[in-house]
Order: sequence, then structure tokens, then C-alpha cells
Amino acid sequence: MTQREGWYLETNPIWEERIKNRQCPICGKNREDFDTRHKSRSTCCSIDCTSEWQGRFHTWQGIRFRIFKERNGICASCEVVCKDPWTLDHIHPIALGGEMWDPENLQILCEKCNKQKTARDLGQIAASKKLKKYSIPDRNEAIERWQHQDIQATLFES
Repeated sequence: MTQREGWYLETNPIWEERIKNRQCPICGKNREDFDTRHKSRSTCCSIDCTSEWQGRFHTWQGIRFRIFKERNGICASCEVVCKDPWTLDHIHPIALGGEMWDPENLQILCEKCNKQKTARDLGQIAASKKLKKYSIPDRNEAIERWQHQDIQATLFES
């Protein structure tokens, strides 16, 4: 199973380009024009830009509570307002290729609904692992092998 990441870093090509050019990644101000306090030790030119820059780091707990607030704490399965304990669940499990940080892949579930979904997910994950372990060849390839073996058996029997 895939190990969970502790934090997520939001990236933006514009920010990366500005950093290469020795500019503030948020506003684009040149490093020479930074406030004297920020010139030597900061990536950003001001306190406001630094605050926005640091906001691109997301923790799992932060995302968990943000989604809970956005969705008013309503269970996606039974549509009842969740009381403790509740879980932020991946609709498409990470072990089956689901995205860890994608808000569209996250849902709130109450304890009862989470247990039911986890049981279903574990069954799908086990089936997926079995398919990988005993990889089934392409159907056409299997038919060709079978026909080839059948022809060889006929030739060598006579």
C-alpha cells in the first residue's frame, strides 16, 4: 500500500520561473528591490508575499478540516451531519491509483459508512493485487499459443 505523505506543496510554473530569475515568486519584484529585512534571507519581498507563499504548503489535517467545513460535515453516503468520529475518505483508493491530495477524490464519511466502504475497498485492492500477481496474458496471445500447441501436438503425434 502507498505510504501517506505528510504535506503537499502546491506548485506553479510562474513561481518557479520567478525564483530562477531572482524575483519574488508572488509579485515578481526583483530581489534588489526587496525590503532590507527580506533582502538576504527571504524568498519573498514582503510579509504579505511571504504569508501567501507559505500558504502553498498544505498538511493533511489542514485539508481534512477545510473540506469538512466546505461540505458542512455531511456524510457523502448517508447524508447525515457527521459527529465525531468522522473520516476524510478517498473515493478512489490510493492503492488503486487514486490521487492523495485531489479534493475531488475526497469525501466525508461517518464511522459506520466508512467501515462499509473500507471493506469494499479492501476487497477491490486484494483483487487488484491478485491480478497483478497472476497476470493474465492478452486474450489473442493466449489463443495463438493454444493454436500453436495444438498444431505441434498434431504434427508430432503422427
